Amino acid sequence: MSLPTRITDGVSTVKVHTPKFTNNYASGIESGALVYTQPRHVVDIITKPFINSTQGLSMAVDGSIVPTVTESVWSNGVGYTATALSGTWDFASTFTATGWPPTGTLSINATATVNNNEAELDKGSDLSLSSYDFIRGSIYITSWPTSGTKQVLVELRDSSDAVVGVTADIGAYIDTTTFNTDQVFTIPLADLSAEGATIRKIVIRTVDIGGGQAPNYYLAEIKFQDGGTGYKYEITPGSDKTLFINRISIQMERAYNVTTSNQHAIGMTGLLGSGTLPNGIRAGISENGIIAAESTATFKDLRNWITFPQVQGEKISSFGDGTNTTLRFQIDYTEVGGLRLRPSLQEAFFYIIQDDLSSFDFFQIWADCHEIVEE
Repeated sequence: MSLPTRITDGVSTVKVHTPKFTNNYASGIESGALVYTQPRHVVDIITKPFINSTQGLSMAVDGSIVPTVTESVWSNGVGYTATALSGTWDFASTFTATGWPPTGTLSINATATVNNNEAELDKGSDLSLSSYDFIRGSIYITSWPTSGTKQVLVELRDSSDAVVGVTADIGAYIDTTTFNTDQVFTIPLADLSAEGATIRKIVIRTVDIGGGQAPNYYLAEIKFQDGGTGYKYEITPGSDKTLFINRISIQMERAYNVTTSNQHAIGMTGLLGSGTLPNGIRAGISENGIIAAESTATFKDLRNWITFPQVQGEKISSFGDGTNTTLRFQIDYTEVGGLRLRPSLQEAFFYIIQDDLSSFDFFQIWADCHEIVEE
């Protein structure tokens, strides 16, 4: 026989009612209350910093120098065959100064070159640029007059000596008012319209049009490189725990002249006066070690970061002493119950530093989380 059953919560008047059928099988099933069970969840509240295996917690690092593929063009007198197409070039200069040359004892001396003098670096065979993103090198300038047009052009050519893409001026990638020091130039192949092209030669050309002398300079450590992997900082769930990120806190400090009276007037370009980051800070979620483009975002300016939908205006703070400025803000995911990272998919939340942030005094990111263990 079946009995009428009433289940209450002991507090309110809400009741669960199971009717009694006159015929126990009139509905095809016996009367009863649906009951189910689920595993017991243990919730732990934790704070997890974003960590890199070699750099630790600090993101004040130079992440622009971690390429994975390098084609050396010229280094310490070794590399592609160097020829003066016109003018006077010394491809085995022993000129030295503090920090110069950056490697070894030899560099390329172009101090005697004049307008349209060219030097050629010939690999002797074809090179596909499909694996590379930049041409990099070091330049040491002793003078760079401001009158007229002064340039040091880089040009790529193929095996038939035809120009590949367009030329680029090294002067656009360095500070031409800073003398007697090693400066590293990084020219994106996109600026040369040579992404994925096949080349054989690099031509360096001095340009001196108008008053004043030509730029006086030395070159060294010329190479093709990929964009590099930067330094990746990440947090991951435990092997048996699902991790939920409630909020992410970002804090940075740099020598940035923000006085007490205008300490909230922080520029939106770059980060604390750094200028727009060339490569940007990449953030996102990886799955099984794979980073999908649609799961990432890249921040090159502060305006890109703090306008992220989960950044709340009242949680942006800054303070300074007239010399240094500290900026802190949060990205909040509590309204969606936390950003979930699943151990079964080896999910990780990461930030990749892809530029030189070594001028920062402090830069760290951490997350307030809760993790769930099923028992």
